[in-house]
Amino acid sequence: MRQLALMAIVLPFVLGAPEATAGQERPDDARTHRGVWLGGGLGGGVDDDGNGGGGGYFRLGGTVGPRILLGGEAIGFVREEDDATLSRGNATFVALFYPAERGLFLKGGLGFSTVVATVSEGDVSVSVTDSGFGSTVGFGYDVRIGGNLYLTPNADMLIDVIDGDATLVWLFTLGIGMH
Repeated sequence: MRQLALMAIVLPFVLGAPEATAGQERPDDARTHRGVWLGGGLGGGVDDDGNGGGGGYFRLGGTVGPRILLGGEAIGFVREEDDATLSRGNATFVALFYPAERGLFLKGGLGFSTVVATVSEGDVSVSVTDSGFGSTVGFGYDVRIGGNLYLTPNADMLIDVIDGDATLVWLFTLGIGMH
């Protein structure tokens, strides 16, 4: 009977402890998303014709909540073949969703795409530029390397629709970010 009475007295304090500390700063709070964030990275990829090339991204935005970041992203892919260079880039409004607040994120963006084809012969270069609808989907994983600094491997699919023709680019990058 004494044990039951003791549990009746102690149990409310034990169960109430998480609520009492909910408003206090936890040591791992520095790793949650807050305020302005930015990131950039470099890597490589392949287009839907199987041609490889280099790529990179830069993104900047604000935190809506601990699991949702919104902003803008410029992401691109460049490949060279003989005397020709083909550059593809998307400028999108992007959303990053973190299912568990930290670590893995899913990403989607809508905006514009640009394709630039340049052919050079000697001192003469000719470029043709076209633009259309651009979209980016992908995922990544933030690995904390100190404070609010993260090393982030990413896998992205760029979708460009120009003059009714869709092109896909698979891009794999390693970035660094702050949030």
